[in-house]
Amino acid sequence: MRYEYLENKNRAKIIKIWHRSIKTTYDFIIDEDWISVEREFHRSLNIIDIVELYNGEDLIGFAGINNHMLEMLFLDPDYIGKGLGHASLDMLLSNFNIIFIDVNEQNNKAKEFYLRNGFEIINRSELDRINLEYPVLHLKRII
Repeated sequence: MRYEYLENKNRAKIIKIWHRSIKTTYDFIIDEDWISVEREFHRSLNIIDIVELYNGEDLIGFAGINNHMLEMLFLDPDYIGKGLGHASLDMLLSNFNIIFIDVNEQNNKAKEFYLRNGFEIINRSELDRINLEYPVLHLKRII
């Protein structure tokens, strides 16, 4: 596993991975909210550090980091369930001193993934960051 900071030449690939991943893992979002969710994603690409995640030469996903917070971690669905999520998270924890993560409460797989990997729930918000009715769990790394 390795990472590189987002290069503009790979921006379209990152967006494609996000589309494929989110449609697979965010099945709880209603149709009317997709435009707002996508708008927020594109806004986020411009204000947080995005790192591309590689397995060998294959671009398998990306992460968004803001200070000590993992804002997003998405893998291409073709690579989910192969241990690469764990490897990616381990690498990010080692290199970026990640302490906090927010996860949608309805995203059970992601929630369980982070809880199994050393995080605990410290708080809950009824609305997500763009004020949609998707509760968010705030997690902190147990050190």
